[in-house]
Amino acid sequence: AYANAQTKEIASILSGGALPVPIVASTPVTIPPTLGAHFLYVSAIAGLAAVAFVSIFITVRYRRLFLVLPILLTTFMELFIIFSVIGLIGTIDLAAVAGMIAVVGTGVDAQIIITDEVLLRKSETSAKRILGNAFYIVWVDALLLVVAMLPLFFATSMVDVIGFSESTIIGALLGVLITRPAYGAILSKHYGKEAPV
Repeated sequence: AYANAQTKEIASILSGGALPVPIVASTPVTIPPTLGAHFLYVSAIAGLAAVAFVSIFITVRYRRLFLVLPILLTTFMELFIIFSVIGLIGTIDLAAVAGMIAVVGTGVDAQIIITDEVLLRKSETSAKRILGNAFYIVWVDALLLVVAMLPLFFATSMVDVIGFSESTIIGALLGVLITRPAYGAILSKHYGKEAPV
């Protein structure tokens, strides 16, 4: 009883700003190695299933192998970049993995938007203008995602979701700055003579 009271008192002092640096009191979580190994196994199965379902959907929708491979390749590259950046600046925990999954979902959605714009309007106007319209939608979507995640990122009382918001924000920004333009350049080179800027 005395130890619990002391713990609560110290947590109260630390949370109240008595120190010159911001402190976030959180509950440490220990995961046994066997549970971690099981988590990796289940995550690998879920990842393979997600890739299979996305591949089937894209194949049925577009019926072109050329479109399936770049979408999957840029999705894998985006996931690799997010893993690398999060691993360099923070910890890859369960919340961060959930954020990466969310970003990959929005990434495939953005690539479908770009693909539909190019395929449906390629005879109407130039490739540069078509990609400009598509990237306007993609940028607005990414900015809305970042704005939605900022309160979670700065909410010091919600430590467990900071990793989720961090990976989502980084993934959204890296997506619109790197992988979406790369995919747009591939489509522009294949379906139009003008390269995107």
